[in-house]
Amino acid sequence: MTHRLLFLCGSLVPGKDGVGDYTRKLAAELVAAGKGVLLVATHDKGISAVAEEQQPEGRESIPVLRIPYHTPGADRARLLQRAIEDFNPDYLSLQYVPYSFSPYGLPFAFLRQLGRLRHRGQWHIMFHELWIVHRGLLTPKATAVSALQRLAVRIAATTLRPGVVHTHIPGYQERLRRLGVAALPLPLFANILPQSTDGGPAAAHPVDIFRLGFFSQFIPERVIPFIRDLESWLTASGRRLEIRLLGGGTAKVEQPRQTLAGQFPNASLVAPGFLSPGALSRELHALDLGITPVDHHLIGKSGTVAAFLHHGVPVAAPYRTEHATPFFTPGLSAAVIETFTPEGLAGATHAARALDTHPISPAGVARRFGDDLGLTAGQDLHHSTSDSAHRRR
Repeated sequence: MTHRLLFLCGSLVPGKDGVGDYTRKLAAELVAAGKGVLLVATHDKGISAVAEEQQPEGRESIPVLRIPYHTPGADRARLLQRAIEDFNPDYLSLQYVPYSFSPYGLPFAFLRQLGRLRHRGQWHIMFHELWIVHRGLLTPKATAVSALQRLAVRIAATTLRPGVVHTHIPGYQERLRRLGVAALPLPLFANILPQSTDGGPAAAHPVDIFRLGFFSQFIPERVIPFIRDLESWLTASGRRLEIRLLGGGTAKVEQPRQTLAGQFPNASLVAPGFLSPGALSRELHALDLGITPVDHHLIGKSGTVAAFLHHGVPVAAPYRTEHATPFFTPGLSAAVIETFTPEGLAGATHAARALDTHPISPAGVARRFGDDLGLTAGQDLHHSTSDSAHRRR
C-alpha cells in the first residue's frame, strides 16, 4: 500500500521560498521512492489566484496547490478541506514557520483552522522556526511577541497532536523539550548539491592563493575579525587571500564588496554574479574555506552551510550569540571553526574532506524522515533523484 503525504508550507515560489524549496526537494525523494505526495502552499506570496500545478524537482514532477496569501480565512479552510478529501492523506506534515502564516508571526487563527480540518491521517510537524529570542534590554512589545510566539508553538503541538515532531538543530530541540514537546532530529540538506555538469570539474587555483567564499549570506561586519586573522597568517606564509562572493547578483553583493574592499585592500575580490547550479557547484568545490555570518548555533539550519560541507569545504562560523551545539552529528561540527588558528583550519579541512555527506543529502534526509514516520518498512528510500555519493577529492 502506497503511503500518501500532504505537506503544508507557507509559500512555494520556486527559488524564492527556502522552506518551500526544502519541502519540494524532500517530496521529490519521497515520490522517487513510490510515495504519493501533494504540496499545499497555504499563504503563497507569488500568486493572486488559486493555482493547481506541477512543479519540477530533479527528475520528478510534484503536484502543488497554491493558495494566495490574502485569501479570506473561510475560503482557505474550505480549500484545505477539499484538498484533504480529494487526496485522502495518511500523513499531514506542517512545515512550521510562524511568519509564513501570519505577518506578525502569530498564526493563532490558522492553527485553529488546522485543528478543525476533518481527516483520517496523522499529523507531523517540522519546526523550522520557533519564537524570537531577544537579547539585551527588551521592550514590552518584544517581550509580548516572543511570549505569544512561544504560546503558538505550544498550541500547534497540543491542537494537532502530531505523531512525530522534527526540528533541525539541538537548540530548538531543547526549547521544545521545555514545552513538553519531544522532537526528533532531522538534518537540513544543502541547497546546492555537487554536480558534474556545465563544464566539468573545478579548475585548480595557484597554491599561493587561498580562496575564501561567502555564499548567499552577506553580512561581512560579523566576520571581519576572523578574516583579518586569516589574512595575517596567509601574509606571513607568503600566500594571498582571494574572497569570492557567490550566490547573488550585482546589487546584492555590491555593498558587502565595498565593505570587504575597504577592510582588506590587499585581497582579491571576485563576484561572478548569478551562476547555474553546475557552475556554482564548481565554485564551491574550488574554495579552501567557506565563511558564514549566520549565528553559530543556527548553522545547522543553514542550507548554504550544508552546501559548503556537502562539497567537502570546511566552514568558518565566527559569529556567536548563544552557546549551543549547531549540529546533532559530531562529524559536521568537526568541519567547522569559530576562531582562526592554523591548527584549527587544518583539522576542519581534514574533517570536511572525510565527511560522510549522505545524512545531509536529500536522499539521506528523506530516509531519516521515512524511518521516523514508519514509511520505509519494505520500501527503499536509498535510491534518489539526486546523486548523494559526491565527495571532495
